[in-house]
Amino acid sequence: MTYTLALLALARALGYRVWLHHHSTAYLSTRRSLFSAVVKVGGSKTTHLVACDGMGSQLRRTYGGGLRVTLLPLDFVVPRELAEARVSGANVADANPALVLGHLSNLTIDKGLAAVFDTLESVLALGVDARLELAGPVWTARDRVFLDERLRSLPQDRVTMLGPVYGAAKAEFFSRIDLFLFPSRYSHESFGIVTAEALASGVPVVAYRAGCLAPEHVGTAGVVLEAGQDFVAEATRYAAALVSPAERQRARRAAAEQSAHNRKVADESARALVASIVGWG
Repeated sequence: MTYTLALLALARALGYRVWLHHHSTAYLSTRRSLFSAVVKVGGSKTTHLVACDGMGSQLRRTYGGGLRVTLLPLDFVVPRELAEARVSGANVADANPALVLGHLSNLTIDKGLAAVFDTLESVLALGVDARLELAGPVWTARDRVFLDERLRSLPQDRVTMLGPVYGAAKAEFFSRIDLFLFPSRYSHESFGIVTAEALASGVPVVAYRAGCLAPEHVGTAGVVLEAGQDFVAEATRYAAALVSPAERQRARRAAAEQSAHNRKVADESARALVASIVGWG
């Protein structure tokens, strides 16, 4: 926020137009003095870009109803190759009898690592042939210690560590998994773009509500849980249903269809934003 505040001050001094894109919800529910300064310095000509209507309403409630707010859902940033890779419903996972759970993020306790491992163990306890693919960088030394402890507690063939993945490697990761787990409790979480990437790849999602990541964003292609709900129990229930090949195909189709709808809404918002910028008087 300090960096943004300095940029805003310079932009205002130079007479620039400003669009401020919000990627955090940590300062929305509770008023913070530093962001209050951002709002004040930005002034009435700053447009605040939010990922959903709820985020915009919360911003106005906390910092003033006169703020200029424009909707820009984050689904528009999902690479099109992910959305196109599994349109037919065919994927690498079809040839794999095991149920593959996946988690892609900064690998940290705050992003839900414990719940991810607990879900794998819970699914295995049901007698399901399951494994887990983890992608992303390990965030802190504390997270590394935790991760190593959990890896030692499981057979080596049950967990695959991929490290950071981008481009084709990310598409391959999503092509191998049957269910994406996102139990993030990270205070700044505004959406979780990885959940949109999973849906675009035809992968159903089980996640905690995080900012603009709400049940309507996932629809019938998974479950979005409230903070007080038992993630492991709900994720295990959903994963167990995916043992059925027919249910896996249904979930994949639902994910692809939900993603197409989300992308349509996001693309329309993005085009409207561009038009408003070009036509600024």
